[in-house]
Amino acid sequence: MKTRRIEKINLLSATPGVETYLTVVRYGGHNEGRSGAQTNTQENTQDNRQRPPKVYLQAGLHADEWPGILALNHLQILLDAADAKGNIVGEIVLLPYANPMGMAQFLKGYHIGRFDFDMTGNFNRDYVDLANWAVDEVSLQLTENKLDNQQRIRKVFADKLNAYQPSLAIDYLKKQLLLLSFDSDYVLDLHCDTKSILHLYCNQRQQTQGELLAACLDCDLVLLEDDPGCIGFDIAGAGAWWKLSDLLKQRGIESPVGMPCFSSTVELRGQGDVDDVINAQDAANLYRYLVQIGVVQDEDVGLIAAQTASVPAQSISKLLTAVDTIIAPSAGLVVYKKALGEAVKAGDVVAELIDITQPPSASPRIPLVANADGIVFTQITNNLVRPGHTVVKIVGDTPLTYRQGNLLAF
Repeated sequence: MKTRRIEKINLLSATPGVETYLTVVRYGGHNEGRSGAQTNTQENTQDNRQRPPKVYLQAGLHADEWPGILALNHLQILLDAADAKGNIVGEIVLLPYANPMGMAQFLKGYHIGRFDFDMTGNFNRDYVDLANWAVDEVSLQLTENKLDNQQRIRKVFADKLNAYQPSLAIDYLKKQLLLLSFDSDYVLDLHCDTKSILHLYCNQRQQTQGELLAACLDCDLVLLEDDPGCIGFDIAGAGAWWKLSDLLKQRGIESPVGMPCFSSTVELRGQGDVDDVINAQDAANLYRYLVQIGVVQDEDVGLIAAQTASVPAQSISKLLTAVDTIIAPSAGLVVYKKALGEAVKAGDVVAELIDITQPPSASPRIPLVANADGIVFTQITNNLVRPGHTVVKIVGDTPLTYRQGNLLAF
């Protein structure tokens, strides 16, 4: 029996006469394992327990980042086929687009979907702090049974989110995204950069799971964060668990909580990489991951061997504090001297800045150099820059002392 159903969630309208809503595609069902019941499906290595998983996927939270939207469009074809065969295990929640408000933001023909026009800034920042909201109630309810504790904590999270009454339309959207995803076992937030290689972010506490995802996606770079200094969407759900555990320990409470949710932000290359062939392969790779973690059963898809899923940290996993951000010292036109994916050494010229107000003979180009050895993984597409703009990102093996505070500010 087919399980796919499509839901419409109305959002808070910011404009009279304009209806805004989310489309939610669901496969499978909300299973009993979510409340702690043991089942005979694949082990969730996050938390050493077995149950049919819930997986949440979304694209377009930054509404001008479209490769993920196309990838999820292709993924639905694969999931429809699996669903027709009865091969969906657990629950899959898929948002084909996560930010209809951002998708409406055009200015003189140009789409601007990363920042909210209406005061609030980056669409992927400033989510609610579930751990701090919940810690007082949770601290009075815990037992010595981890699965029981997780059930109680999810109930508190749900109560807090449902009671939250935001006044701004963007905050109402963020609330709805969290209500759809907070109780998931796996959360994948599909983004892209301006120009970049395929890479993903995850918490360093979940490095093994991040490397498994990377192996399924044919991705060669995992950026590991501890506390990035802000609450983005991926931190709001999965991060609530380790933050809550830390807060409880500060109160002398050692009851087992665990980390039952793995979350990752997947950067599907650059904004220009909207391509049927490329993104169909991304969808196939995402499908492979869904088979790997046991939410889809498909004997035709090979599983990643355990030794492949545990790649040495120096190979693909790098600390977010080891990302070198090359800044423009003045206004001008940037030209690149190193390609995406190219290895560089400290002192190498990765780009040059041209002062276009002066003839070339009077104003030599300013070399922009790497501060450390690493790989060029991101560049910008807007080559006309202002002072302070980040123009290149390079990731190496060694944390950089200047990389502190809000590590996602770039």
